[in-house]
Amino acid sequence: MLTAPIERNDAPLEQIERNSVAIVRLPAAEKQAFRAAARDIYNRWSERIGSELVKKAETAVPQG
Repeated sequence: MLTAPIERNDAPLEQIERNSVAIVRLPAAEKQAFRAAARDIYNRWSERIGSELVKKAETAVPQG
């Protein structure tokens, strides 16, 4: 069971970039627009697996 947010670790992303893969980092406004566009997906998963589990997953993933 997840009880605390996961700490951000950029090392895997840096390794991917060293292998010539572009990582796109969105500005805050674009991240917010993406979250709004994906909200329906969160709602559908809440119906399927329960809102409590979806909320735990949301809090466990870094938002930076």
